[in-house]
Amino acid sequence: MARMRESDSATAEPQSLSSSVAKADALDAAGDHRAAVDQLAIGARSQDVEALTRLGKRLLAGDRAPALPAQGAGLLEEALQLGGAEAAAVLAVVYAVGASRRHGPSAALDTLSLAAERGWAPARQQLRVLAAAGRGDAETSGSDWRGLRA
Repeated sequence: MARMRESDSATAEPQSLSSSVAKADALDAAGDHRAAVDQLAIGARSQDVEALTRLGKRLLAGDRAPALPAQGAGLLEEALQLGGAEAAAVLAVVYAVGASRRHGPSAALDTLSLAAERGWAPARQQLRVLAAAGRGDAETSGSDWRGLRA
C-alpha cells in the first residue's frame, strides 16, 4: 500500500516523515547529497509519495542531484497518481511551460486545481490570484478558481 503523506493536513504538508525521507534530510544537512538521493530513491521504490515528490523535484531541476528532467517528471507523475498534492502543483508548472507530452494551459489548470483540491495551500493561493486577475478583482476567496474555465 502506498504511503500518502502530503495530504494528511490542511496545508498538505507531511505529518511525519518516512524513514527514507528523514534519513535523506539528515544526509543533506551533513552535506552528503548523493547518499540523500539514494535514500529518496529507496523511498520512491516503496511508493512513498513524499520521497517520490522530493526526488522528482531534485531530478527535474538538477538540485543536489543529476539534472534528469524526464525522469524527475516521471517520478512526479507517479506521486500524482498516488495522491500527491505538491507533485500535482509542480507538474502544473511543467505542463504550463510545455515541457511535457501533456502540456498547455488546460492541463496546467486542471493539475493545479487538483493540487488545490488535495489541500496544497500554495496551489490554492495561485488559483485565487488567477481567478482575481481574470475578473479584475484584487482578491477572491474560497474555491472561485473553478470559474477560470468558464
